[in-house]
Amino acid sequence: MEVTAAVFCHEDKVLLMRRGPGHSHAGGWEYPGGKIEPGETGEACIRRELREELGIDAQIGPMVAESTRVDGEQTIHLTAYRVRSYQGEITLTDHDRMEWIPVEGLTEHEQLPSDLDISRQVAEQFLAQAEVLTLLNGMAEPDYGAFQRKLLPTVPPELVLGVRTPALRTLAKQLYGTETGERFLRTLPHTYFDENQLHAFLLCRIRDFEECVAAVNQFLPDVDNWATCDQLSPAVFRRNPEALLPHVLRWVGSDAAYTVRFGVGMLMQHYLEQRFDPVYPELVANLHREDYYVRMMQAWYFATALAKQYDAVLPYLEQQRLETWVHNKTIQKAVESYRITPEQKTYLKTLKRRR
Repeated sequence: MEVTAAVFCHEDKVLLMRRGPGHSHAGGWEYPGGKIEPGETGEACIRRELREELGIDAQIGPMVAESTRVDGEQTIHLTAYRVRSYQGEITLTDHDRMEWIPVEGLTEHEQLPSDLDISRQVAEQFLAQAEVLTLLNGMAEPDYGAFQRKLLPTVPPELVLGVRTPALRTLAKQLYGTETGERFLRTLPHTYFDENQLHAFLLCRIRDFEECVAAVNQFLPDVDNWATCDQLSPAVFRRNPEALLPHVLRWVGSDAAYTVRFGVGMLMQHYLEQRFDPVYPELVANLHREDYYVRMMQAWYFATALAKQYDAVLPYLEQQRLETWVHNKTIQKAVESYRITPEQKTYLKTLKRRR
């Protein structure tokens, strides 16, 4: 039997529910969830069960733990997913009580056996996150942190520790493939900017394409700034451009600003040379978004495209097919580029539009 469980975390506490009278194992403490129906994914099952059991609509994060137990003649495989956020107020139907349990006492709280397995793994992840945060704090430089905060207007200042990028890359190399690193990757969402940066650099080291895409998809909803978005560039993507393309097109069509920015960035990195297709700039031009960081990436894309596919993309400027701000920013970036010839720069300047 395939069963799912939802892990709610708040600061250093985890939510457990007690089964109500009339249910099997009544009085036992567990994570909310239920059996996967035929044709249903684990994430879809969790969303459905949380609507039915708790009356909430949830956004589901990464898989954080799993357990296999034999109950009589039945083998039960329990997969737990972290709840990223939810809407609505929790209303108990199948359970008669709920408690937020401090993580340090999580494994000591009376639970059903499979749920206790999940709790042990969740507690280990909290310890890994605390270990990584201790390392990051030890590497932080206050002056550099003050400099970074000025560049990251979308990140609360108190959430920027000030760890330099080379140090984060070195730490990612040290943690990749270790239990601490694997557990840290399951602790989404993170609190600090530097944790997100480290997470991105860990993802960049994943060698298996399918594993990397799945991990990137789990991480993108938590990306909240341009720096983390732009530094997330897994090497395995460069080696699998055909397999990557459907994912890129889906990212570009997302509702989330930084997912869109990431998708356009992937088009810029991997599909502006031998794999170029006129469909791609058309796709980027048709992004009519108010998000500053999406529009900036559109301009960056077209400026880079001018350097690599000048004749193919020049009509987008000559025919004024880009929004005015993106149009002018594209020209500005192209004129600043050493890859654009002086003659091309002179002509591009004549195409600048009045606001």
